[in-house]
Amino acid sequence: MDTSHLGFLHVGGIDGEKLDLSDPEVFTVTEKAPKINVTVTNYGTMYSAQRNAFEGTEHHRFASYLFPFWVTYPGGELENAVTANAWVPIDDDSTMIFNIDLRRASGGGKKGFKYKDGTPVEGLARPLEYLPNTTDWKGRWRPVKDRSNDYGIDREWQRNGDSYTGVVGVPMQDQMIQESMGHIVDREMEHLAASDRMVILTRRVMLDAAKEYAATGKLPDFVDHPEYARDARGGDIVVPYGTDWLDGYEEKMAEVKGYKPKMAAAE
Repeated sequence: MDTSHLGFLHVGGIDGEKLDLSDPEVFTVTEKAPKINVTVTNYGTMYSAQRNAFEGTEHHRFASYLFPFWVTYPGGELENAVTANAWVPIDDDSTMIFNIDLRRASGGGKKGFKYKDGTPVEGLARPLEYLPNTTDWKGRWRPVKDRSNDYGIDREWQRNGDSYTGVVGVPMQDQMIQESMGHIVDREMEHLAASDRMVILTRRVMLDAAKEYAATGKLPDFVDHPEYARDARGGDIVVPYGTDWLDGYEEKMAEVKGYKPKMAAAE
């Protein structure tokens, strides 16, 4: 939901001018304050982070929230990215995250940021090492590096390298930030800003659905029509300057085999 965090948490220590500028995703590094476009859909919510790109063009980074706990996240070029995360509550203060990525599963996957000489940027890989399984409810998929050992933070690398965090791996960097907020966050302490438009809209949609269910017993139509989300994607596109963000989405998705034009927006 917070797309602009990428430019701070994951690549905040990187000089964007040193990167391979042929990759449009580099603009998430060089322009850290995108314009956030949002809309309600019949499966949840959708956004794009809009930035100036190459001369005469704009870069859009798309993602969607799908009831009740799914997210299609940016995983590369929009037309090729088939990705989803499920954030499933398992008790009052714990969540199991399921990641589905068709490209990584088939041997492809996200290219990652590279410097102009072709070498990859350090610290962005996913080298998670797991503890042995146990028989309790939370006994699987527990990283070796966690809050108890400061997520393996390397202060020297953080001080003198290109890592803003000193922690290796995008998932571990995310976990570090999320868990350091505490088990249950006091939302009254938040100060939401323009970059949080997708967060604000998604919370509103979720709360409205909960209130509707409490009052009438009615669930969102998406429960009975999962096909609404058939063409929900997360990913990146570059379009001519001034292109409407939803039109750009439709035009790029038209390249996808079997795509049905005109994403269904909520009434």
